[in-house]
Amino acid sequence: MWDTITYHLWPRGTCFEERLALLPGFAEKRGLQPEKKKKVWDLMLTIQTDKFHRIKCGTADELFEVMRRCPAYDSFTCFLPFVNTKGDRTLNIGVTYSERQVQVDVISNDIDLVASVHAFVKESLGLGNPVVPPRNEGRAKYLQPTVFVGHCFDDIGDDYFDSLSQFLELLGFDVKEGKSYASEDIPDKVRERIDAQDIFVGVVSGAEEHPWLVAEPSYALGKGKHLILLVEDEATYSPTILGEDLEQIRFPRGHIEKTFVTLLGELRSVRVKGL
Repeated sequence: MWDTITYHLWPRGTCFEERLALLPGFAEKRGLQPEKKKKVWDLMLTIQTDKFHRIKCGTADELFEVMRRCPAYDSFTCFLPFVNTKGDRTLNIGVTYSERQVQVDVISNDIDLVASVHAFVKESLGLGNPVVPPRNEGRAKYLQPTVFVGHCFDDIGDDYFDSLSQFLELLGFDVKEGKSYASEDIPDKVRERIDAQDIFVGVVSGAEEHPWLVAEPSYALGKGKHLILLVEDEATYSPTILGEDLEQIRFPRGHIEKTFVTLLGELRSVRVKGL
């Protein structure tokens, strides 16, 4: 069994060499000794002190000594193999460090041992991760980060689009909008743009009704697009006209940025790629 966990948080100033030096003692208490049959240079004990200098060590103690002598290093790999006296129970612990993450690999034919190793390494090094948003059953869609934004083509609607598109583009989204029109029919170019995007965001502003408020969202729903409505508090628009009681994200007039936290949560809940 090979089990890998990647961590993005750990205490600043962690002395990795001192913490990793505890692993042989952990293994010994469980009846395991360092594997001596492996060739010295197969142990994957390396340290990158900077972009020009890489050192490969022959033993774990040698690696830890090099780490102690380095005022700083960019990355290291520490892969320690253990085995019991009969040779029928094995354990390999790998810890790979970079400036952005710490990856812990545990390989063993003793499944019960894997979880205890991960727990020990995590506690010893103080490793952790940011909170992962809860996964709602049936919500994951794994959509592409592509959005069509429908909005009113007046000054405030354009301002809303400018703010929203800037926010979405900073998240890595491809953002498209339509052309100004007043009929109930959707122009071909607008249909093509909606077709090309996985998500439809409708920004509803003003008290008056607009034909596009029915035409574009209805078309997007018919094409299976994920629909999100950002609705100004003063708007009289009711999404039930689309045949569904669609959830709205409301915001005070002139402050579409108030929707951004809720919108990001919605995009993450459906597992948009890259978020």
